[in-house]
Amino acid sequence: MINGFWADTVALRAHAVRLEQQAQGEYDVPLFLCTMSFPTMPTFLHVFELRYRLMIRRAMDGNRTFGMVLYTQPTEANGRANFLPIGTLLRIVNIEFFPDGRSLLETVGVSRFKVLKHALLDGYMVGNIEKLDDVSLAEEEAIEVSETMRSRGVQYFARAIDHADERSTETVDATTTTSVQIPRSTTHPSPVSMTMEELDGMATRELLEFGVDFVRRMRSQSVAWLTTRVLAIYGDCPNDPARFPWWFASILPVSDEEKYRLLGRSSVRERLKICCRWIVEWESSRW
Repeated sequence: MINGFWADTVALRAHAVRLEQQAQGEYDVPLFLCTMSFPTMPTFLHVFELRYRLMIRRAMDGNRTFGMVLYTQPTEANGRANFLPIGTLLRIVNIEFFPDGRSLLETVGVSRFKVLKHALLDGYMVGNIEKLDDVSLAEEEAIEVSETMRSRGVQYFARAIDHADERSTETVDATTTTSVQIPRSTTHPSPVSMTMEELDGMATRELLEFGVDFVRRMRSQSVAWLTTRVLAIYGDCPNDPARFPWWFASILPVSDEEKYRLLGRSSVRERLKICCRWIVEWESSRW
């Protein structure tokens, strides 16, 4: 009777079961479609949906890891998937279960990844992922040298033109003429007057100092309880250029779309420049 009256429903259910069985053995990692998370940073989650309760139980029985990707509306650009393809692998550090099945999770970001393909398993998403690594240190240094030298060359040329214009309007005594040295600036403009071109010409260490200085100034203007809470959750402002962008994005109130840009960058320097651009835009909007 079932096969006779509900043949289409049976066929659909059989197809779904085959897909779930295929997904369970073929795909690498379960995917939590929720919010932004970053490597080395903590992410706290309240798990209450039945599908994610099952996913977390399975993760706890396995290697205690799952992928976090940002939920979005399906579009042609993301292949009609309801999440963005680059995410962060999270490891469960602590978990507290409630009698009704809900749980509170404390996780930490392990690494970035890109979802290559995905499927549905028991109501939640699973996917095959590819780990995303940063460029080598040698490549980082080459990028820094190229950008800073290009910027300094432009600045030197502009100053030389200005100096030539000044000399063309003055009478110069040949007996007292001396060579003109163009000093290298040792200070940066304030964030309000900083231009994007000037950011591109700063060394990686200078970009980090620019960001850390902004954090210090904001901390001095913030209420004590807020600073204490940030420190308790995310720790003190790191002085490591590789960690600073992840920490900064975790505390700065910018949109998830902006924060997502960090995940797709394979260069520490590029991520620092994005953070410094946020600072320039933030300061400009305040004054």
